[in-house]
Amino acid sequence: MADSAWASKPSLTERVGQLYLAHREEVLRFLTGQGVPPATAQDITQEAFLKLLVALRDGHHINFEQAWLYRVAANRAVDYWRRERRLNMVEFDATGNTLSETLESSEIGLDERAAQEQRSRRLADQIRNLSKEHRMCILLRSQGMRYREIASVLGVGVSTAAEWLEAAIERLRGGIHD
Repeated sequence: MADSAWASKPSLTERVGQLYLAHREEVLRFLTGQGVPPATAQDITQEAFLKLLVALRDGHHINFEQAWLYRVAANRAVDYWRRERRLNMVEFDATGNTLSETLESSEIGLDERAAQEQRSRRLADQIRNLSKEHRMCILLRSQGMRYREIASVLGVGVSTAAEWLEAAIERLRGGIHD
């Protein structure tokens, strides 16, 4: 009995290691998107994966491991902001390394580039002004999560997560075209 329990630990550790390699960067981006400093985001990310390993080792059944990791990370981010007791102001760099810059064509003129940068700034402003729930929905969806996974992370029903995401998208659409 003890030998079979010991034999299952390496496969469990390997499984969490694979999840770590697959999702570490996504969880870090999620946390920094919530305004958590990079060093703290790294600590929280490692803690989330460690908690996953412990939970699985203790026999907890976790349906969506990725969503579970985001939920733990989101809760730790909330704890961080409570400890800091300061306003969570997230800055989005609208002029930094955007996708449009990395894929820039030589045919794009200065006017088009200026228009793209203006749209990016408006989008960044709109994201900054979203409620925490809506901003988290957008960030999680941008990570490729499905509605049920987003709902699991946020601790709400699937219909609520879908409504929040739809409202956030509509607000962003309206802000960009204004």
